[in-house]
Amino acid sequence: MKIWIEKCMREAERLAFQDIFRKVFIKAPLDLIKLSSILKSAVDVIPLNEGQKDAVIFHLCRGIVELQEYTKINPSLMAAMTSNKIVDKAAKEYGRCILAKALSNVFDASISKYKNLTAKSIFLNDLAEVSEALHKLEWIKDIESFGQGKREIHELLTGQLKLLLDQDWTPDRELNGKLEEAEAEFFKDVDMMEKLTGFRRGSIGKYVERPEIVSFFDPWYSENRRTKWWGVKFYPILNVINIQPPYLYFDALRKGLLAREAARLFSHKALDKIGWIYEQADYCAYRILENTDEGKFWAFARHGLREESKNADGLGYYSRRESIVGNGFIKEVFSRVNSIGRFRPYINDSEYQTIIETLALKPRMVKLSDRELKIVRILISDPRVSMSTIAQRMGFTLPTTRRMFEELSRKINLWFSVSVDVNQIGLDEYFVLLKVHPGKEDLIINALWDIPYCTRIYKAYGPMSLLVRFNAPFNAEHYMHQFLHQLRRPGLTENYAMCKVQDSYYNVNLRYYDVQNGRWDVHWDEWGLWLREFLFERGWYYVLYEEAMKGKKPKARPKIDKLDLQIINQLVLNSRLPFAEIGRRLGITGVYVSQKVHRLMNQGVLRPIMGSYRIGLDEVAFIVVDCDSDVVKALSVAFNELPMWQGWSVTGDVEGLIAIIFVPTGDIGQLFHIIDRDLVQRGAVRKCWLHFVGKWVSKRRLLRWLPTELYSKSKGWIFEGEKYLEKIKACLELSK
Repeated sequence: MKIWIEKCMREAERLAFQDIFRKVFIKAPLDLIKLSSILKSAVDVIPLNEGQKDAVIFHLCRGIVELQEYTKINPSLMAAMTSNKIVDKAAKEYGRCILAKALSNVFDASISKYKNLTAKSIFLNDLAEVSEALHKLEWIKDIESFGQGKREIHELLTGQLKLLLDQDWTPDRELNGKLEEAEAEFFKDVDMMEKLTGFRRGSIGKYVERPEIVSFFDPWYSENRRTKWWGVKFYPILNVINIQPPYLYFDALRKGLLAREAARLFSHKALDKIGWIYEQADYCAYRILENTDEGKFWAFARHGLREESKNADGLGYYSRRESIVGNGFIKEVFSRVNSIGRFRPYINDSEYQTIIETLALKPRMVKLSDRELKIVRILISDPRVSMSTIAQRMGFTLPTTRRMFEELSRKINLWFSVSVDVNQIGLDEYFVLLKVHPGKEDLIINALWDIPYCTRIYKAYGPMSLLVRFNAPFNAEHYMHQFLHQLRRPGLTENYAMCKVQDSYYNVNLRYYDVQNGRWDVHWDEWGLWLREFLFERGWYYVLYEEAMKGKKPKARPKIDKLDLQIINQLVLNSRLPFAEIGRRLGITGVYVSQKVHRLMNQGVLRPIMGSYRIGLDEVAFIVVDCDSDVVKALSVAFNELPMWQGWSVTGDVEGLIAIIFVPTGDIGQLFHIIDRDLVQRGAVRKCWLHFVGKWVSKRRLLRWLPTELYSKSKGWIFEGEKYLEKIKACLELSK
């Protein structure tokens, strides 16, 4: 009964709120925003032909508000525009502008209060979620729903709305001023696009001459979950950019939209048919607004209602590759696309991705100073070390240290993750190695990636062409063999192997980094001789190996719940993510996250790790060694002497070691020479496959760990083996 009474009270408040907006709307003078909101509602009941639609748009672009001019287009419009039903709907449209102004006031009044970066990020993300109400006609219902989960913002927002209503504020009162601001912002964005891309305006894309910035409700503009270019409409024939009124008055959001539109007009025509184009424009807008609060807000608010971009980390995709390539990344992308566009009218998605990935694969030498190297050493020993601890060890102030860390992170593309002992959470880790027939790789990649327990796919050049990693429940091994059996069809694979992981290794070692010359100087002759002694003179091996294994104790499987897995999932993507931010994402406190993380670390479930893609280790070797367990142990210690590597001891079709070794640029031939001379030719191994790793084959998909949604306390991991098997079969059948 109490719940029903509260529901009735909320409904009464909502209706009263709507009635206030209707009165404000009726009282407001008939200017452009009000007129266009009425027209937007009226054309739903009065059909217009294409010529009449063009005439209406032309009048609105010219700011014509005389009703008789529109009745000349269609006499029925006048009657429709004055009906109560149309007025009610138009009042809701009009109210979205007042909501935008209130949201803008909340942003301006609150943003300076957040000095802590995590707290500011939480506020901006919450405000972006509330801002989604701007896209909907029934926005008042959405605002009410935020009263529960985002009470602070809700109270600030309702307070601003009431204040604007008390002041009889109307959108048309500020229209001219906001358009002047928008025009200045847009042409500043165009200047930034020239710097980002290296192209002059008009020499690329759709930018022909200085466009006019206007704002009115386009009667035929609508948004849904699939709308890509939301918020702004460009009329090429008129050379007019129309920013929809609900976004004009929210200053922070308007700046993002205009920056995105400037990037859109610079985008080469050859990209018009690819699915990436709006993500590229989103990222360019983010770069234009970089280091501003508006830019940080754009990172959260840029989706609109788009489900695709909410589920695809577009900004992350570009920022990760820019951190590898460097600040000239966008300039190089535009240059490559422009060159290809001279002889190709359009570029498809895979061709565009090839451009991006090829740039990311190009070696980039970065020179580290002694000070930067010291920070890296601190992070290697403890990837989650606090900024205050780094400052103390470096002897600098906290702000200086934070700035140094951010600059270093951008310079060498630092990444932070966790190594997870999946056996302790009810999973086995598998490697599937495939030699695929030419032209069939994409087919097999797509088939395997549909299995949610597939976590990585690497492209390799050598005896095998694909290296696939799975983390699957204990009862899934039968299905793993079934998956592999499906791939054994004639014309798909030439060779294959499946291995189960027994133990894993990861290490970063700066021993061979030469600070003076800014490069790695691995003494391969010395390392090769040492490796030979290590393998065949067992005494030294046992001393070092026992030292390396000190402190390792038998593991008791801990109790894991779904929340633990969700926390690990966040840390896999970024192990330096603040506990408060993880808690906000999962709806718990940061203190509770801290308790769980430290328990998981103490139990050996996870271990923070770090690495870098821009410190001159651009060549990657993928080595498969079939050998005795003693050789595996020896190799694991020997590889720890190299700059960076990750490895797994395995059983199955290969009994031995799988290793991914990051090698100094130009040195991979020397590594292969040592492996062949001191392992293969001396008979220390039964079999050895040497590969060069191309890239992680992710297509447009998110970096992912495990499908935590498939875990439950009662059933554990849900593995729908038959379903996955049928999907693979169907995918392979379609290829015939």
